[in-house]
Amino acid sequence: MQQTYGKWTPEQHSLFMKTLKVHDPTHNGQWGVFAMHMTAAGRVGYQCRNYYHQLLSQGVLKDMDYMDSKGNYVAKKVRRDASDVPRRKYA
Repeated sequence: MQQTYGKWTPEQHSLFMKTLKVHDPTHNGQWGVFAMHMTAAGRVGYQCRNYYHQLLSQGVLKDMDYMDSKGNYVAKKVRRDASDVPRRKYA
């Protein structure tokens, strides 16, 4: 399939969320591998990563690795100890 550009469609979003529940790339940064499971959407790794961060910034997803102590999204990972598990919440 050809790479898709532009705004994500509702179908692509749905596939992204389903794939995220099964293949979590956030702990090891393997967005390219994640994107292989999204071939029907025509998205590649960097697009999936950027979309993930967009969803974090909008509050659609929560990931403690990208939240400050007040619960606000920050673009870079925040160092925490292991007591903060679970870190991710996918609705």
